[in-house]
Amino acid sequence: MGSIRSDFKFNSFKVDKFIFNVEPFVELIEDQSVIDPSAWEIDFKIRVPSYFVKRGVYLGGLDIRLALTIPKEEVPERDKDLELVKLDAGIVGTFSTEERFADKAIEEKLVKFHIPTLLLPYLRSAVTGFLASAGFGNFIFPLINIHHYAQESLKDCNITIIE
Repeated sequence: MGSIRSDFKFNSFKVDKFIFNVEPFVELIEDQSVIDPSAWEIDFKIRVPSYFVKRGVYLGGLDIRLALTIPKEEVPERDKDLELVKLDAGIVGTFSTEERFADKAIEEKLVKFHIPTLLLPYLRSAVTGFLASAGFGNFIFPLINIHHYAQESLKDCNITIIE
């Protein structure tokens, strides 16, 4: 029977950014209902991965920004949209191999595309758990093809090599 062991190892992760702000908007604070998932603005950014030569470690991550906004037309006393809830969160992870990949195409694929794909569920869990504990009920993350997003957003980026 063949081995299923991978040479690419997921070592660790940390949620390295978590900034949360809620405006004291009475209607929002009193609202007990689950907020429609489509009301949230969601933005992702995949970090350019790095390779630390001396450690033989790849470092990669992603950031997410969530905002619940009321258009200025619905809040007459405001001259711009009101961000009722804003959450900025990020995650970073380390991955290693016995030695750097000889085939750069394999390295690019594993590092650029698989790192964010592996880290997203951990960030999703941290964000949804926090929002539930903060009184916002179940936040349903939309399904995201993070692999495709990584291909598009990192296609012109090179892995940063740190000696």
